Amino acid sequence: MLKFALPLATMLIGAALPVAAHDYTFGDLAIIHPMMPAPAANAKVAGGYMVIDNKGTADDKLLSVSSDIGVAQIHKSAVDANGMATMTEQPEVAVPAGQTVVFEKGGLHVMFMDIKTPVKEGDMVPVTLTFEKAGPLKVEFMVEKRQTEMQGMDHSQHGTMTPKP
Repeated sequence: MLKFALPLATMLIGAALPVAAHDYTFGDLAIIHPMMPAPAANAKVAGGYMVIDNKGTADDKLLSVSSDIGVAQIHKSAVDANGMATMTEQPEVAVPAGQTVVFEKGGLHVMFMDIKTPVKEGDMVPVTLTFEKAGPLKVEFMVEKRQTEMQGMDHSQHGTMTPKP
């Protein structure tokens, strides 16, 4: 039985590596697991998420994002003291030296709008992240299975929104 355990474990680990290896390193910047939940079939908007890790000693800034599937912008979602959810475009995002910046549901995210090329689970969406110092970096956002209950913002509308209960 043990003689089958090692090959089986090796095979299972190998199968998991492509998902775990969806990271990019550009000098001191690491772009970790850029992804987007699969949008509805005819959706014109979608959110994108990632982690940017600056392992260097110099600050940088994410100035813009772009993609061939449509318009891409840096957005930030927030909920004010009255419980009103808003989403605003960010002109830039600081990526301080030695710090990690998280793009996640309900906070910073990439907003894909006017999607003209349909995307589905399993697709890889080319995106260019343009940094002040690192320059333009090409990555791919992995389109992943949409969760049955999405937490945070509903991207079906653009502009000021109300949170889901």
